[in-house]
Amino acid sequence: GRRARPGPACSRAAPAPSSTATISVPIATSMTEVERAVILATLEHYNHHKERVAAVLGISLKTLYNRLKEYTAEAESGQAD
Repeated sequence: GRRARPGPACSRAAPAPSSTATISVPIATSMTEVERAVILATLEHYNHHKERVAAVLGISLKTLYNRLKEYTAEAESGQAD
């Protein structure tokens, strides 16, 4: 079945930022695009401190670097949807 949890799931992984910054995405946005938006917004919020971004998002630093490499390749080839 479905497992829906109210509230932020990552609050226990790392301290919350001092300000409550938010982003909005339209309903029916693909998970790939949601992930991209969250990663890029979090990177901006933490002044491109990649170790901190990976920690607060609960992903490995390697995963973060892989995603950023994908986004750069998409931007260079103009394939971003």
